[in-house]
Amino acid sequence: MFYSGALYDTCPVDNLWALTEKRFQGRIYMPNPLRSYSTYTLCASFWDEAESLKEAYQSYTGAQSDPSDETDYPKLFWERLSQNCVFTNSSDEVAEALKNGDADLGFMVSSKLRLKSLGYEVEPVYRLEPFCGCQTSYGLMLSAHAKNIHAAKLFIRFLLGEREGDGEGLTPFLTPGTWSVREDVPDGNPVPLEELDLILPKRSEITKRRAYMDELWNRLLKERNP
Repeated sequence: MFYSGALYDTCPVDNLWALTEKRFQGRIYMPNPLRSYSTYTLCASFWDEAESLKEAYQSYTGAQSDPSDETDYPKLFWERLSQNCVFTNSSDEVAEALKNGDADLGFMVSSKLRLKSLGYEVEPVYRLEPFCGCQTSYGLMLSAHAKNIHAAKLFIRFLLGEREGDGEGLTPFLTPGTWSVREDVPDGNPVPLEELDLILPKRSEITKRRAYMDELWNRLLKERNP
């Protein structure tokens, strides 16, 4: 999650449930989760973190629920959040809205932090109850029986910056908002990845949840635009 540095000196919320308040109606931008895989991953992962989301709700509202409470807190959150969101086609549109002050808060891929060097006043949220985002990792596979196995190994070695980590292949991944797998090479971020309040997605679970998420979001979008 990001906030607009053009409007705020610090993040205006400290609990995710604050995003459901009426004061943020039309002021939160998010890529459509049916079009953006990273946003879908975040949304679908909440069902694996339902207990933490419940605790954050109780902390935010001061309400206490019975241990037998059957409330679907992830669903409740997204139903309320969808009423405040402006859904976009990409993170670029979110960044523009934050830069121009059209949005207070927004969800976008963390690599958009590099836009700060171009004058974009987009500020990352590193700590938030219970989460500020989710971790999305990217990797390369070396498939079995590859015809050019040595060339593939050299390509992976190149992208990891060669032996010492100072090769050109790693350079694009050493920018703000992109955390490197190499612990021996500074990655350009002021806050280490392990200090962020992030969900670690369960790939198998969010994949099985796809049909449910599609139905939920299509319903929510129709309710917004009958």
